Amino acid sequence: MEPQYRELFRDIDISSITYLLDECDEIWVDAGATLLAEGAYNDSIYVVLDGELQVRIGATNAALLLCLGVGACVGERSILSWLNVSAYVVVAHASRLFVIREEELWSLNGRSHEFACNLLKILSGRVRDDNNRLQISLRAQQQFERASGVDTLPITPCMQPSTADVTAP
Repeated sequence: MEPQYRELFRDIDISSITYLLDECDEIWVDAGATLLAEGAYNDSIYVVLDGELQVRIGATNAALLLCLGVGACVGERSILSWLNVSAYVVVAHASRLFVIREEELWSLNGRSHEFACNLLKILSGRVRDDNNRLQISLRAQQQFERASGVDTLPITPCMQPSTADVTAP
């Protein structure tokens, strides 16, 4: 692996973490395979060395949310949040991946300030991208509401019937 060219390893003195990287694995995954399943447990970050991954929400054949190529990583959110995977990650083309297990992730974070900063940049970029997609979706929804000519009623608490409206049996 040439980590100096990867997003997660940008500006890192690789010689200071080589012994940790040696603990990680490289794997090949066939096209069409589900790498991460929404709702499942995950204990690894996967860095794309060759190939392409697709992110989809709801199902493996749902609308494409994101394509990730060489240098991108997936799986970090579920490890850092201690929550299950939030989306499906499907292998678009046969891919070679660098696998960083949770134990190595925490060791890398502790050993390399640059690694920790790169991980934060990746996460904040994902949050920003998600916010942009949400804004676009909300604007589209507002445009559809205006174009439909339907008066959208404001959401108000349900009216409770008064005792005078209730007839005795």
